[in-house]
Amino acid sequence: MANVTDSPVEATPGEDVAAPDLGQTIKTGAGWTIAARFGGRIVRLLTLFLIAKLLGPNLLGVVGVIYIIDAVGMIVTRLGFSAAIIQRKEAGPDHFDSAMVINACAGTALAVVVAACSGLIGRWLEDPLLGEVLLWYPLVFVARALSYTPQAVLRRKMAFRTFAVMGEFANVAGCIVMLTLAFGGLGVWCVFWGELLRGVLLSGFSIGLAGHRFRPRFRADAVREMIGFSGWATVTAVFYYGLCQVDKLIVRVMLGRTALGLYVFAYRLISQPLEQIAMRLYEVMFPAFSRFRDQPEDVVRVYRKLVCAIALFAFPFLGIAAVLADEFFRVFMGPKWQGAILPFQILCIAGIIRVFVGSSSALIRSRGYIRFEAMAVGVLAVMMGVGVWVGCRWGLPGVAVAVNVVMAAYLGMYLFSQTRKTEAHVRVFVDSILPSMYCTLIALGVCVAVAGVLVSIVDVGDLPRLLIAGAAATVVFLIAINWHPDRIMRSVVWELKRILRVGKTGA
Repeated sequence: MANVTDSPVEATPGEDVAAPDLGQTIKTGAGWTIAARFGGRIVRLLTLFLIAKLLGPNLLGVVGVIYIIDAVGMIVTRLGFSAAIIQRKEAGPDHFDSAMVINACAGTALAVVVAACSGLIGRWLEDPLLGEVLLWYPLVFVARALSYTPQAVLRRKMAFRTFAVMGEFANVAGCIVMLTLAFGGLGVWCVFWGELLRGVLLSGFSIGLAGHRFRPRFRADAVREMIGFSGWATVTAVFYYGLCQVDKLIVRVMLGRTALGLYVFAYRLISQPLEQIAMRLYEVMFPAFSRFRDQPEDVVRVYRKLVCAIALFAFPFLGIAAVLADEFFRVFMGPKWQGAILPFQILCIAGIIRVFVGSSSALIRSRGYIRFEAMAVGVLAVMMGVGVWVGCRWGLPGVAVAVNVVMAAYLGMYLFSQTRKTEAHVRVFVDSILPSMYCTLIALGVCVAVAGVLVSIVDVGDLPRLLIAGAAATVVFLIAINWHPDRIMRSVVWELKRILRVGKTGA
């Protein structure tokens, strides 16, 4: 890693691109990604609701700790080689096979370590059930480790249709198993079996569809060519893990298992439907920006439209969700989940911020500025730990406020880095989100007014108020964006109407 600098990666002759230009590549990939992920997110959101109601806040706290450790498994088994394969202009069989061997060995080694420490973790958190599940959960690491390199090969080839459909089939199958076993009374164990099936399917499909016959061979020269970028990508992933998971760990230690269950539900309720789609667009943007990094004007133009498109979904969705959270929780979750309402409303701000991070990260990484990103995210992870520790004094609302502050600093770091190191200055970002912000504020005003009238005058009940106020705000937002004069937003709206049909052209 010592030979890596913060200078851009030199462009070298590479493969022929599969699409005629960057815009068409992004639209094709985004079409298939959004179409597949939208259906998958609905299934995962429904799974989250049902499992939360079946397990309750206390047992959902056990699931929260399992997913904290699961995130460690993803980082250790990837080791940054997937990102290196995508980012390189030239990569071949030696790079693919070597990365596959390293991922498999890392997954196996981590599985042994976590299984050996499962009892110790259970005793530390005074949670015997957690220790029992963690004894077997590392099998998921081994199953999933074999999928990372083939998935990187598919993304490098811009095979977005194959990648999206394959991934969502595995996700939906895992969710079905989770729900079936949860209704059957298996409790927390349903998560283990669902994630294990998902990992097995992902590995099987990706290996078969990658178009490369993987062999168990290791080439030191190929690893040396990737280690600079992959090493810093791993460091960034470790720090990003700290940034995203340290809040949950501190909540578990300081506030208890039930508080973690409430916090995890509020957090995942925000992240599942919208943030996951935005982050999955990163899977399209990073390889596309990397392939077309020698065309900076096209990259900035497409980046502007992508940010505008994300804002069109993020602002109204999370804004309306925050305003109507009280009615939503009373109707669908019941009284034992009331403690999650205020943290959820506060975390909606963090959700709006997080959906923009993927596009900025893809832009910066495509230029090779990985070490700068790693250092900045490391500082923010420390800030998150300190902020959440202080916020725990005021319970879950204090934690949510601390997360918002750090997430704002996180996005600010990316925008500052963009301004210094790319052509996409902060003004590009601001100009892209302002039209959607204005339209959302109008819609939220209507939402608050309608909900207030339905409470003070009609008193129709929680469910009708939720549906009527939400529908009114949505209609007003759609009218506002169609009448707004911003040229970029109008073109994005027009393209979004066609984006699913664009996906039919293939990847």
